Amino acid sequence: MNFVYSTDADALYVELQRVRRVARTVEVSPSCLVDLDAAGQPLGIELLTPSISYRSIPAVLRRWRFSPELNAQLRAYPYEHLTPHRSLVSAAGGGVEVERHGAELLMSA
Repeated sequence: MNFVYSTDADALYVELQRVRRVARTVEVSPSCLVDLDAAGQPLGIELLTPSISYRSIPAVLRRWRFSPELNAQLRAYPYEHLTPHRSLVSAAGGGVEVERHGAELLMSA
């Protein structure tokens, strides 16, 4: 799982699966979109203005089944601290990488 945050767009993409093609996208809320594969399994979650829209994560967790570990990581990520003008240290574990030439923060869990 990767968390990719764009400071330019103030958007967070949680990449759950890398290898499959997105078949459709479901709107959980106007600022929370879930990409699904052809079987209806979540591939990624996009949060626009994640410091506010992270409140949609419980609805995502109720709608789709995730492993207990993934569920815990999605709940633990400090979404509310993401702002376009602030760096982040993750409480969810994993590595954090900030690309200097772009405005993107990548955290792998």
